Amino acid sequence: MRTTLITSIFTMSALAISSAAFAQSANTKAAQTNYQDTQWEYYAAENYAGGSGTAADPYLIATPEQLMKLAVEVENLAADDSNWECEYSTGKYWKQTANLVFNEDVLSRVKFDSGDASTINNSGLRTINGIGYYASDADYQYFAGTYDGGGYTISGLYINKSSNKSTGIFNYALNATVKNIVVKDTYFSANANVGLIGGTFNNSTILNCQTSGIIFCGGSHHAGIVGAMQNETKVLNCMSDAWLWAKNNVGGLAGKMTFTSVLKNCFTNAWIGAVYNNVSSMKYWGMTSPYIGGNNSQKGEDLTLQEDEVTWECLNPSTVENVYWADTCSVRHKNEMATEFNSPDYCLYAKLINTKAISIAESSTIVDALNAEAATIDGACQWRVAAGGYPELALGAPSEPGTGIADDVVVEEGVVNVLTPQVIMVRHNIDSQDATTGLSNGIYIVNGKKVI
Repeated sequence: MRTTLITSIFTMSALAISSAAFAQSANTKAAQTNYQDTQWEYYAAENYAGGSGTAADPYLIATPEQLMKLAVEVENLAADDSNWECEYSTGKYWKQTANLVFNEDVLSRVKFDSGDASTINNSGLRTINGIGYYASDADYQYFAGTYDGGGYTISGLYINKSSNKSTGIFNYALNATVKNIVVKDTYFSANANVGLIGGTFNNSTILNCQTSGIIFCGGSHHAGIVGAMQNETKVLNCMSDAWLWAKNNVGGLAGKMTFTSVLKNCFTNAWIGAVYNNVSSMKYWGMTSPYIGGNNSQKGEDLTLQEDEVTWECLNPSTVENVYWADTCSVRHKNEMATEFNSPDYCLYAKLINTKAISIAESSTIVDALNAEAATIDGACQWRVAAGGYPELALGAPSEPGTGIADDVVVEEGVVNVLTPQVIMVRHNIDSQDATTGLSNGIYIVNGKKVI
C-alpha cells in the first residue's frame, strides 16, 4: 500500500476519522505533493459538485478538476486501513453533469509521416495518469464503482506513458460499471493494454460509450474502447472510430477478451496501422478484437481419432455478438487480414454470432438491428445514422445533417495537409475549406483527423 500521502499529510487524530467521512472529504489538495503541475491530478478539486455517492444521490462531476478528485482519491486513499480491496469506490456512484475539456484542440497538434508514426506537439498539454493503479499484488487500487457520463463528452485528454501498465481514463476496473461517455479529441501514447475508455477491466461493464481519437503504442492489446477484458467483462452498445497505431494485437473495439467476456451490439469504423518498422510484420489484429477466447482448455475424447491424437476444447470461450465494422476500415500493414478473428470459423476458442463488415448503404438496416438488440439490454441507448453515413450512438447533441463529416472530425480553419490512410500526401498547405474539394470519395487524414 502507498504511505506517502498519509504519513506526510494527516496527523494521528485524522486517522481516527470514520471511513465514511474520510471517503467523502479527503484533502485532495494535499495530493499536490504526489504530482507535478503538468498533471491534471495536481489540480484536483477539494469537493465534488454535489452528491453523497449513493445511487439516488451520486457524486456530481462538472469539471476536469472534479474528475481528477476521483482519480487522486482512488490512488492515494489506498494508504488508509479502511480502504483495502478498493473500498473507496466500491458501491459508490458518480455522475458527470457537463462536458469536460482537459486540453483544447489536441488532435490539431498531431502530424503523420511516412515513417509509420504519428507525432504530437505536446507543448503546454497537461497529462492525466488515469483512474486506478496496480503496482503489485500488495499495492493496487481499482475503480470499483459506477461512473455515468450522462451522455456528455470528455475531450482533450493527453496521456503519455512508457510503462507496461494498463492505460485508459480508467486504468483498472473491478466489478465496476462505466457508461454513457463520449470521448473525443484525445491522444494516448502508451505501451500495453490501452483503451480510450479502459485499460484492464475485470468482471466489469462498459455500456453506451462512444470514442474517437488516437492511440499510439509500441506494445500489445490496444483498442478503441478497452485494452483487456477479463472474467465476464461486458462491452455493450458501444462504438469507436479511433485511429490505432500499434506494434501488435490491436482491435477496433477490444484488445483482448478472455474468460467468457462479451462484446455485444457494437460498431467500429476504426483505422489500424503498424508503428515504426512493424508494417511488414504486424499480426494479430481484428476489427472486433485480435484475441477472443478463454485461458483454460482440456483434452477432448473422439472415438474416430487415433490413439495418439487428441482434440482440445476451450472451457470458457468469449463471445462477440451483433458487432459490425465499416467495410471502409483500413489496416496499414503488409500481412493478410487475420480472418479467423472475425469469422465463425474461429469458434474453437470464441463464439462469433452475426459479426460482419457493412457498407454505408446498409447503415439504416444495421441501425434498426442495433436498436432492436439495444431494447433487450438494460439501460442501452438508441442508435442513429451519423452525418458521415455510418451508425453512431444517440448520445449528446446529434450530428449536423448533410455535411458528410461527423461532428468530431470537423477540421478547423487554416492551412492543412491532406493524406490518404496509407499516409500518402495528396495535398500540401491547402486552405482547409478546400481540403477535399474535387477528391474522389473515400477517407482522408486532414490535420490529423479522419474525414469521410
